[in-house]
Amino acid sequence: NEDIVHSCGVPLSRYDFAKCFAEVFQFNSNLIQRTRVTNTGTYLYPDLSLKNERTRLILGIETTSVKAALEDMKRGIDDDSIGTIQEV
Repeated sequence: NEDIVHSCGVPLSRYDFAKCFAEVFQFNSNLIQRTRVTNTGTYLYPDLSLKNERTRLILGIETTSVKAALEDMKRGIDDDSIGTIQEV
């Protein structure tokens, strides 16, 4: 549908996201193991990425990297701002 635009970043596997999350939040990333998902009726598809080329073109923006977004989240937690409303 041409009326729908997606706002998302680059394609990233669950494994790579978990590794990045562990790195940013200082968890032991050695505990994360790569595995294969055999799609036997579950919702754990290997790639849940959305295409955002059209969104970037329309809005003239680049997306934030996953690591940068996680670091922003961590700063918010460290600043004890969870649960507060912030002006945009």
